[in-house]
Amino acid sequence: MSANCGGDCWGCVGKIEADAGWQKSVDYVHYEINQGWRFSNGEPKYLYNKDSNKIIYYSILLMAFFPLICVIMMEINPSLGLLWFALHQMYYFPLASWIGPPFFQLAPEIVFKVFGLGD
Repeated sequence: MSANCGGDCWGCVGKIEADAGWQKSVDYVHYEINQGWRFSNGEPKYLYNKDSNKIIYYSILLMAFFPLICVIMMEINPSLGLLWFALHQMYYFPLASWIGPPFFQLAPEIVFKVFGLGD
């Protein structure tokens, strides 16, 4: 939001300090209001609105359940089973290249086989 974002939540802390009367923060908050980084009451303007947060939330939710969705779709529509299987394999491919055996093992008939903890 502002040039002074050193990990101490300047957007909120700056307004709190300005409301408490610390002159340096009062001056900087007024500067940020003039730059358009804050609303006229001193509240920070955030980069993301609520709609973009929903998009991020649903994207994470979709990616968390994507393997299950692929397996279910392979059973529901066998004619497109190979497509869903390929998507399922592509989902796990980065993990297989990073983690490797014993959880992931290359198999000649498929791209790789995923093992559970007890397999």
